[in-house]
Amino acid sequence: MMPGDDSLHDAIDELYSADPDEFVKRRAALASQARAEGDPTSATAITALRRPTKAAWIVNRLVRADPDVAGELAELAKKLRNAQRTLDGTKLRELTQQRRKMIDKAIRQAFKLSGQTTSAASLRQEVASTLEAALADPAVAEQLDTGTLVRAAEWSGFGDATPSLSAVPPLRAASSTRHAKASAKPGAKAGGRAPETSKRAAQTESGGQARRTERIAQAEQALTEANEVLETAASAEREQDENVGLRKEQLADAARRLDEARLATRHAKAKQRDAQRRLERLSK
Repeated sequence: MMPGDDSLHDAIDELYSADPDEFVKRRAALASQARAEGDPTSATAITALRRPTKAAWIVNRLVRADPDVAGELAELAKKLRNAQRTLDGTKLRELTQQRRKMIDKAIRQAFKLSGQTTSAASLRQEVASTLEAALADPAVAEQLDTGTLVRAAEWSGFGDATPSLSAVPPLRAASSTRHAKASAKPGAKAGGRAPETSKRAAQTESGGQARRTERIAQAEQALTEANEVLETAASAEREQDENVGLRKEQLADAARRLDEARLATRHAKAKQRDAQRRLERLSK
């Protein structure tokens, strides 16, 4: 592993272990640190890292705190596939119950580890769906095991899942950056020393390449942050939609109870009038 890879992997571990609210700030600091240490490749890769959604962060916390979770899910998934292949109904029912218990336990543990004592139903569903997808698709399970998910996965029944999550992107442009560095170095002509003008040209080219790399990194970071703002806004919109739906249900229920109370009041008034009239007749 190259030294740059070490700094990148350290940055990944730090970013995906920490509170997502601090992600953008720490990512910028780690990318700047990598550039200051003369490692533009790692700086670019760090800048490209995406902040996890709340659900993805909760799942990441789980697998990082308890690495056995991913292995247990993978083992159960293997047993389920074998039962499906052999059409063993009894075993399949038994494993399905085991799956439900395992998922419920993992969800409780995940929310406890992340300190999420209360949560929206949609957030719990995203966490559950990701764990179910890991059971259904080995590719999802492999990504889950890294503890670097950035988005939840979708699952609509046992079988192949179509994950919508993205894990940490690969170390991009490493070879091209090294090639750019190599080509920017002043070289020597065969049998002689490179002219001074060639050295200056190479230095100018190297400086220009560094500035371009910096501008690209800044643009990538701006785009990533814009995507995160959009994702946060969309999540807030979904949550407010749920709140509005809940309030509408509560309002409808309150209106129904009010109608019932008004009807009961009318009946009570009618009985009161009847009783009053009977009393008046008897008193004459």
